[in-house]
Amino acid sequence: RLRHLAAAILDTVIAASPSTITQLCSPPLSCPQCQWIPRRPVTLPCGHTSCRSCLLKTQHGCPKCGSALPQRLETNVMVKAAVEKWWPKEAEKERIKGEAALLARDHLLEQALDKYTIALQLGSEDHLALEARAEILQKLSRHEDAHRDAELVTRLRPLWPKGYYRKGVILASLGQYEEALLSFSICAALENNADRVKNDFIKALQKFLSTSKVITSRRTPLAPWWLNNYNSQEGSQKCGEDEIIDIFNKTAISNFPSFENKKLHLLLDKIFQEVERLKKSGTCGHAPMLASERVDPEDFECVLCCRTLWKPVTTPCGHTYCSLCLDRCLDYSPNCPLCMTSLSQYLSTSEKLVTEFLITALSTTLPEEYTSRLNSHLQETSSTVCNGSLVCCGVDEGAVPVFVCTTAFPAVSCPLFVFEPRYRLMIRRAVESNGGRFGIAACVQQINGIKRYAEYGTLLQIKDWVLMNDGCSILSTVGMRRFRVLSRGERDGYDTANVQYIVDDPIPQQSLQELTKLHDRVRDRGVKWFSQMSREMQVKILRSFGEMPPLESNWTSLENGPAWSWWLVAILPLAQHLQMGILGTTCLEKRLRAIDKTLKHFDEQPSSIEAVASSQESSLKRIAPQASRLT
Repeated sequence: RLRHLAAAILDTVIAASPSTITQLCSPPLSCPQCQWIPRRPVTLPCGHTSCRSCLLKTQHGCPKCGSALPQRLETNVMVKAAVEKWWPKEAEKERIKGEAALLARDHLLEQALDKYTIALQLGSEDHLALEARAEILQKLSRHEDAHRDAELVTRLRPLWPKGYYRKGVILASLGQYEEALLSFSICAALENNADRVKNDFIKALQKFLSTSKVITSRRTPLAPWWLNNYNSQEGSQKCGEDEIIDIFNKTAISNFPSFENKKLHLLLDKIFQEVERLKKSGTCGHAPMLASERVDPEDFECVLCCRTLWKPVTTPCGHTYCSLCLDRCLDYSPNCPLCMTSLSQYLSTSEKLVTEFLITALSTTLPEEYTSRLNSHLQETSSTVCNGSLVCCGVDEGAVPVFVCTTAFPAVSCPLFVFEPRYRLMIRRAVESNGGRFGIAACVQQINGIKRYAEYGTLLQIKDWVLMNDGCSILSTVGMRRFRVLSRGERDGYDTANVQYIVDDPIPQQSLQELTKLHDRVRDRGVKWFSQMSREMQVKILRSFGEMPPLESNWTSLENGPAWSWWLVAILPLAQHLQMGILGTTCLEKRLRAIDKTLKHFDEQPSSIEAVASSQESSLKRIAPQASRLT
């Protein structure tokens, strides 16, 4: 019965505590678990850095965000070197604390106490050493001294759960059971878990209620309050603190006599007041003291570009690079540039999160270098060389990156398989700075290994981007606008072009009636032609290009005309020069007549429908070697 009551109190405290406390409880440049300078720092895929020993103890993922831990916990080489340089006394303190821990394990408590005292002389704000010394003092029955150390720990780190646990144990030893229960409850609220404190909480609760007769054989055992009430509440996760307490009052506490009931009410009120105070304070203690003169720009140097890191990412093997530098290297090899460890799984992750520790350290200790690196990055990503001059790379201002591959059309899906390193880079840049847009144009000739692309192309919008373990990717794109190439350039191996967007000529009012008849006839003929194909061929076309677009009510005023006409142009077995000619024409009537002429040929020779299947299939393979539609 007492266990049920203890579980009910702790569950109530955890349910009513704000989750933001546990997410924002560590000072900058510290391990989220122990809230001190990270020892043998490990940077997780989420970008947070923790002590390796802390991660080995946790079972709930990243201590800060809860994301899953990787199988390998490799030390971050750069952060480890920085920590050793920036906090030189820490290495000596860690050695002394390690010796003290071994002495304590062998029950040589006095010698262990001396070691922890020496460690604190090297740094009096080390709450880890204070907590460990408080535990030794408590075991030596020096409870008042232990309590002083525990109080100092909770002042130094107001949101560190273990500090409140140690304080609760010591208060219980001093017979201050109500204060002990308060500390245990805060520990459970901060950890969002009651496993650490459960047993000690039950013992303290029994002592707290021992002044009156709590348990008698005549009373019905107390049922867990959450079984009949808490889980049955609709939207229980949205319950406010008052609602949770009200449910608790009607069940768990109400089964006790009035005196015990009052004591528990007062205890619960104190617990919630303290949690609310911590929430409003918003303080997590001071960051580890860092002398700025110990920090040099070289501490943040990328070994690939030999410049200050920008958006640093850490590989599973523990090496840190600029995000862009690493991506460029992985375009050519799937291995870490320093240790040659395979990064195949890392490659398949579309979002590589930056190393928060290094970003924080750089921006706070070297703000001028950080700003300078930011400005140079912005200049590099917003500029490209086109015909020897510097022009803006934004696709809405004339210059676009060009994927030299095949002809694509407005409003029509265009799946692409990207495997060349230069195009991997181009696609990443398009996603990061161009809103996922880039140009595509057909290769018309290749001289000395240099591909020359067509005069007309299409601006594509990326709809889906699937990364593979070998660094290649599958794109699902759709055509947006047509363009004409005015001038050609190059950037980092891929083509760029200064373009002029083209639109259809306005339709004269006197031609509208005749054009509408032509439009309806060609559409009906196209639908009939597609329906006469084999089912296998239809499926292949639908996978790559999707369904024929529905007819727009305002098709006469659209800048590219009706979308269904481009869908037919994409699936018709036209020679490349005919496709480019149709793409470049701005006369809707000419485009419809060209489609009508081709379809009429199939009407006159029905047997040729299947004869073109091999030609169409070849076209599909050319456009997308992995020709499955991506969603």
